[in-house]
Amino acid sequence: MQGAMTNDTKSPSTSDPTNEFADVNKSTPFIGRPQSGKTQARSSADTDPYLEAAKLIRRVRSLRVDAMPPHLFGEASWDILLSLYIAHREQYRLTIMSVCNEAGVPLTTALRWLQQLVDEGLAIRRSNPLDRRTVHVELSADAIATMDQLMENVLKYNTSL
Repeated sequence: MQGAMTNDTKSPSTSDPTNEFADVNKSTPFIGRPQSGKTQARSSADTDPYLEAAKLIRRVRSLRVDAMPPHLFGEASWDILLSLYIAHREQYRLTIMSVCNEAGVPLTTALRWLQQLVDEGLAIRRSNPLDRRTVHVELSADAIATMDQLMENVLKYNTSL
């Protein structure tokens, strides 16, 4: 997956997914979490099954940490991928610090894993056009497709959603 390209349009100088300071894709309606802290309410007909599957996985992961010692579960990269995927499906962007908070991962661990995800072509760092001191992180197009397929497989095996 190294060198994966996103399918959004960018100028030639920003087409490299590992470019930490590429321009933010203007088509995304939110920069940061929506003001209410949650996405707008959807009718039951508009429910996003992939989003619901990802949230269920995150809830189950949280429940296991509540039931057993947290040091037994160390999958920071998966927690980061889930957080980035949920942000993508809910159409908001995460800063590096927001990724830490949403994934429940310490900053140094998140930085190390985010770099690994960028190196693998799974995540992209983009500078914030409103505040150049912050960087947004998002999934690459290949990672989104992979996560969509994974959620499709989860839905096939979980008829309760």
